[in-house]
Amino acid sequence: MTFVSPTPNNESVNRNHAYINVSFDETITNATLEWNGVNESLNRDNATIWSKNKTGLADGNYTFRVRGNSTLNITNTSITRWVFIDTTAPTLTMQRPANVTNSTSPQPINFTGGDNNQISQCYWRNNNGANTSLVSCQNTSFTPSEGPNIVFVIMNDTVNLTTAANINMTLDTTNPTCIIDSPANQSYNVSNVSLNVRCGDANQLDTIWYSLNQGANTTLAGNNNATILLAGGSNHFRVYGNDSANLSINAQLNATYDRPPVINRVNVTITNASG
Repeated sequence: MTFVSPTPNNESVNRNHAYINVSFDETITNATLEWNGVNESLNRDNATIWSKNKTGLADGNYTFRVRGNSTLNITNTSITRWVFIDTTAPTLTMQRPANVTNSTSPQPINFTGGDNNQISQCYWRNNNGANTSLVSCQNTSFTPSEGPNIVFVIMNDTVNLTTAANINMTLDTTNPTCIIDSPANQSYNVSNVSLNVRCGDANQLDTIWYSLNQGANTTLAGNNNATILLAGGSNHFRVYGNDSANLSINAQLNATYDRPPVINRVNVTITNASG
């Protein structure tokens, strides 16, 4: 007897059925399929061709062989074959890079995954770049581009079922900028002055704060404006800007408050003298 295509031949397939087709070189009175150790009848297509379609198969490995009885009651048994049913794509989870803004490079690509059959190939790519093969599906590292990056990992199994995962991350290696519009580096004759600050970043500012005369830091919120009270004489003013990658910048200046002189009032009494 001869197995005829599309009978599985010791292989994995990504379908939930297996068609067993056998050709005999003589007339057969009955033929039996032994499927995973259980006997069942084959269907007679003609005197020498017998077949059966095994449907609704769960994922897993199956063994089978065929026995045929001739009109002379001679039994012929085939070799044993196997088929692995695999209709489930691999599982894949990415752990790194972290989904944050980062200022360091290179960055790791860490992932875990598996399949109920066997993984054949893994790839990674960044943004719209070309796929790069991962030898033995091992973790790796990459050099991100400045700004947003979308990092993909793709996993294929032996029946070409594919799973992909991705993580968004941002590389920020540029410090933010801060400009102090007010106060100016000059003298003032009033103690209350406006604080106007402009800070910016290519990605996202996290915190802006200021300190006066090396005092405690005060966070600026909203429109980055405030009113500060100058001490008499020279005042040292510093503004800090910190972005989401923890890169920081500071701007500083000296503003002087010329305190008006204090005029003490003196009461004078004049007395007329008589002679």
